[in-house]
Amino acid sequence: MYTRRSGWGRSGREGRGGRGGHQHSRRMFNKLVKDGNASFDLRDVQPFLEGMSSFDSKPELLTILSDNRNHGALRLHDCLSMISGPRCVENILTPILSNILVKETARPLHKARRNMVINVIYSTPGLMEFLASEWTDDLERSTGDTIRLVCEFLVESSLSIVDARSSNEVKTIAERLRTTKLCDDDLVHRLCAIVQLDKEVGATQALAAIEKDQAPTVACWGSDLRPPGGRHDNDHSNFRDISLVPTQDELSYRGRSWLPLASGENAFISDPEQRLLDKNFRLLREDAVGAMRENILAPRPSKVWKNARIIGASCQHAFNPKGTAPLYFLMQLDPHKSIDWKKQRSLPNDGLIVLSNERTSHVMASIFVRKCDDPGEWLQHPGGPIIGVKFHHAAEVQKAIRDVAENKSINEIFQKNVEKLAKATDGKEKIGALPNDLKANFKTYDVTEVSDSFFAYKPVLESLRSMASVPLSDELVHLRDNGPRPDYLPRNVRLPASFNRVECDLENWSHTSMVEQTTLNESQSRALQLALTSKVALIQGPPGTGKTFVGSLIAQVIRQNTDESILVICYTNHALDQFLEYMLRLGEEKLVRIGGRTRSENLKKYELKSLSRKEKT
Repeated sequence: MYTRRSGWGRSGREGRGGRGGHQHSRRMFNKLVKDGNASFDLRDVQPFLEGMSSFDSKPELLTILSDNRNHGALRLHDCLSMISGPRCVENILTPILSNILVKETARPLHKARRNMVINVIYSTPGLMEFLASEWTDDLERSTGDTIRLVCEFLVESSLSIVDARSSNEVKTIAERLRTTKLCDDDLVHRLCAIVQLDKEVGATQALAAIEKDQAPTVACWGSDLRPPGGRHDNDHSNFRDISLVPTQDELSYRGRSWLPLASGENAFISDPEQRLLDKNFRLLREDAVGAMRENILAPRPSKVWKNARIIGASCQHAFNPKGTAPLYFLMQLDPHKSIDWKKQRSLPNDGLIVLSNERTSHVMASIFVRKCDDPGEWLQHPGGPIIGVKFHHAAEVQKAIRDVAENKSINEIFQKNVEKLAKATDGKEKIGALPNDLKANFKTYDVTEVSDSFFAYKPVLESLRSMASVPLSDELVHLRDNGPRPDYLPRNVRLPASFNRVECDLENWSHTSMVEQTTLNESQSRALQLALTSKVALIQGPPGTGKTFVGSLIAQVIRQNTDESILVICYTNHALDQFLEYMLRLGEEKLVRIGGRTRSENLKKYELKSLSRKEKT
């Protein structure tokens, strides 16, 4: 709870101005952040806030505040603990948020540190209770900037912190902001949607129908009308609360999961943007998890590894001895046979495995370290290949720590006798060569590789979970097709020389004139007009109808009439090569080909790694 202190007052040091005051505030800020034993009282608040504002680079400020070697979290808590009334929100919380919630820190490179600092602010004892009571009661007296910053802060907190999404205080503030209409409607609407302040009325009706045994027939074997939540420990109504990696309880569940139906008959989210994000997240995740379930129930023999034992833990970076890494565990396996690990695709980085034995089933872990280049170590260890694995849930981490302790003395005996055991067992069944009393006490698992493609799903799922809204929502969600044309193109554009440099008026397009003056047919002319006058365009047709031809023409028109860069994404490497080669033939040379799987000799020099190497030399 907040301690009542004297009201906000200006210290004598606030009057310092100019360069000297700037340097003084920075020195005070550095001293407070670096020295955890330094005292902090009301007089230190203003220099601390001025020190934050003195950073021209806000990512640099985030780095200092989030560095565990400093005491940034302590000082933020100290500063926020000085709030004694609604007026102090303007003087303390607003300056802090205005230095954190800026466009520069929202970039992907800085997002993790930004979320860490937001978490520190959110976790300040008593802050959320204060905002939900005293501050909202006096909301009309707050400035527009303060209200906007607090709302932005709650949006960011709700995206990254599980507790915030279920917090009654956050929902109280969101409801108050919506009722008073003192903040931007879109921002408040986004906050209300993320914390699911409103639920679809149809969900309540569906539940009532289920209870009366009058539920409509669901046209999907894999879903359920009952809204999500409560089936197992990873079944949540808010999709952002769902762990990407399945839990042991989830994998053991044999009932029907909730999946969104195309008909919408089991919808429970009122906001269409959040409903679309929820739908895409759940369906994509089920695509990954469904394959895992199949691999668990019917694993291929080559994907099962016997006598896996957890023999240690580490936070040392496997590829940089001076670096650090998140906690991972060393797991040693018995090999199937002699394996060339440089060519073998088994146990890939970021692959998911399941551990099971007579007492444990369906413990999920991901492969964090896979090293095959060091003779006698890691995958080439004479006692059996060793990998680094990460567990994703607290209970499983604690269990792995206990395994390390229980296996310690037995593992020491095993490692001392590795060479002798290898000769006795010809490199196979190494645990079987141990004396029976030791073998019985060695805690081992069967390990099954259940997914070697989860790394492809993970970044997409993480992005969906972190999105507050849907880009281009007017077109993609609300299906409005009469919006203004893109502003990156001028009204009059000129076609390339191969199309007679015809000048086109985007607001007065003539298909007849286009067909007469160029080699385009009417269908291609309509596709070109749609692409140049819409924010979102879908051009489709059977093979040979000119999709690549029209696509390259669109790219040429944009490149020749603007300074814009274009990101081209294709479903296959071959399709991307075809498109880029077409652009090369048309004279475009400012290309960067991302990815190293091109088979085109003409595009080799445009690969990102080739251009980087050229830049260095």
